[in-house]
Amino acid sequence: MASLPIKPNSAWNVEEVTAYLAATQNPLRLSVMSGKRPLIVPLWFLHDDAGLWCASKRDSFIVRKIRAQHGCGFDISDNTIPYRGVRGQGTVAIVAGDGERVLRQLIDRYLPNPESEFARWLLAGVDQEVAILIEPAWLSAWDFSARMRKLNAVEGDRQPG
Repeated sequence: MASLPIKPNSAWNVEEVTAYLAATQNPLRLSVMSGKRPLIVPLWFLHDDAGLWCASKRDSFIVRKIRAQHGCGFDISDNTIPYRGVRGQGTVAIVAGDGERVLRQLIDRYLPNPESEFARWLLAGVDQEVAILIEPAWLSAWDFSARMRKLNAVEGDRQPG
């Protein structure tokens, strides 16, 4: 994904963003509009040169919303200190013929045992899966590691001891 559209004020360069996307197992939080309000849905993801890929049932609420519009926001971030991640905006589309391929890759990426009962349950409905492709218009990373190290040092100084 060397052509990632990284914003100039991003905390990470393209190589660092690519490495983070490859390493993290945090879900992608996809945001689309649902009427007058935003809807945020966490989804497993993977990335390649085409963009960010997710999967969902073809009749799911998020898929219906994507079919009605093509703009989105997304966030992939850590939920624990030191808080860091990637966010962006782009276009989102349904790719019906790639649902099984993407679901199988997601299972391999996220589940420690791709032969587990949960994996078999997911694959039992594979004929209903569609792929979701997010093509980023821009990405920006943030990384609060340095700030959190300073906070931890100050908090450590306050510890009785």
